[in-house]
Amino acid sequence: MNICGATKCLTVNEEDMSSSDHDAATVDASMEDAARQTGIRRNLSGDQVRSACTSANTKKANQSYLKGISTWIHASQPSPDTFFCEDGSLNLAMLSPQHFEDFLLYKINEGKLKVSTLSGYRSSIKDVYRQKRLDLPSEYLDDLKILYQGLKRVEAEDDQSGRSRRPGKEPLSYSLYTQLAKLTLALEDNGFLHLFLLTQWNLMC
Repeated sequence: MNICGATKCLTVNEEDMSSSDHDAATVDASMEDAARQTGIRRNLSGDQVRSACTSANTKKANQSYLKGISTWIHASQPSPDTFFCEDGSLNLAMLSPQHFEDFLLYKINEGKLKVSTLSGYRSSIKDVYRQKRLDLPSEYLDDLKILYQGLKRVEAEDDQSGRSRRPGKEPLSYSLYTQLAKLTLALEDNGFLHLFLLTQWNLMC
């Protein structure tokens, strides 16, 4: 009886130990899974990390500003292709601070933008230098700062004198509308353009 009882106890203890080992192994596996989930490995590059410092909205705005600069380059420079790298980005070895100043004066002389909007173009240029990991020329810090201060002073004087620049599109005046109406009536198109002008004017009103 005693031998059988000892054997029975030994068997129970072995089963308990086997169950405990199984539970411990299960816990260890769960801990490893949790560690893998919380510590996901990534193959991040330095450029990706630096790019993450700029929000998506800022990136979109910079692309819009750079597109405006690119349009001006193609329209005003004798060899526009030299101002761009193979990947389409600006060639900063060609685009000098003087070029950028000429661009700003061109935009302000159009009379369609406020000085505050022009600051976005400077920010986009600075972002290109940052992406290419190049030092920003001092002209973008000192000379352009003075230029912006002068532009703000001119803009303030225009506002005070009533010659303020109005950004955006100019509305179609009634006098211009009547001139266009007379011109479209003289066309031999069975009144199509005149009808189109009339319907558009009614929509605007």
